[in-house]
Amino acid sequence: MNQLIERTLEDLVERIEKGTGDWIRDWVSGGVPRNYTTSRQYHGVNILLLWAAKERSGYPSNEWATYKQWAASGLQVKAGEKSSTIFISKDALKKGGDRDNPDDHYRLLRCAFVFNAAQLLVPPDRVTEAVTSVQRDEACERLITATGAAIAEGEQPLYRPAADTILCPPPEKFVSVEAYYATLFHELVHWTGHKTRLARIETYADEELVAEFGAAFACAELHVTYSSDNFAAYLRGWLSKTKDRGAALMKAASLASKAHEYIMSHQQKEDAIAA
Repeated sequence: MNQLIERTLEDLVERIEKGTGDWIRDWVSGGVPRNYTTSRQYHGVNILLLWAAKERSGYPSNEWATYKQWAASGLQVKAGEKSSTIFISKDALKKGGDRDNPDDHYRLLRCAFVFNAAQLLVPPDRVTEAVTSVQRDEACERLITATGAAIAEGEQPLYRPAADTILCPPPEKFVSVEAYYATLFHELVHWTGHKTRLARIETYADEELVAEFGAAFACAELHVTYSSDNFAAYLRGWLSKTKDRGAALMKAASLASKAHEYIMSHQQKEDAIAA
């Protein structure tokens, strides 16, 4: 099983390193992958794995489930269809360990195998309402405001931890509105790492990976489809600076998911108050 995990990660790293900016658009445009039976978003590196599987096979759907989950929902996977690999982490007890001792527990990584809704004999009916650019921009602005992050205009986009402030040029300085929001989300992910929030302490290269993936997750959530060869090259560059690319990818994607969820939680709180 460890070999399968390693091969799966190696394939993902290779796809990222060989890809151009188009993979960002193709992956992010589908939104964050969800499990059909639980309606929950997948987390961490599983988002990247399912994005890659969706792009590779040309699936139009963003919904996934195991064979048993589809069957329990009364839906049948077509004969001969190949599954896509994701990772699941479970609590495990050391041999002879004490269940009441936290130090005797560890996380066990295993593989699970899922199928896309497009691989079913009869895919489920899902009505997806199109989001206009105006609705997208309004949603982005509401979220950014809801975070309460201190954002000021600057010549270059950056986050200053000491001042806990984000600097960013105005939208008209970017090649597109999508590029502006993608950049701002990148800095917001850095902002989540502050000691008063997620208290994330990473090397510079690892933190940049977290910010890139976190921005991609936020863009997918808010229908910001952004494509750039520079973005892809930037990601490949930081990935190449890590010692173990597969492990770095997994860790960065996990931390990016936590940052993405932290950012989105502010909008959920606003929606709850409004309701």
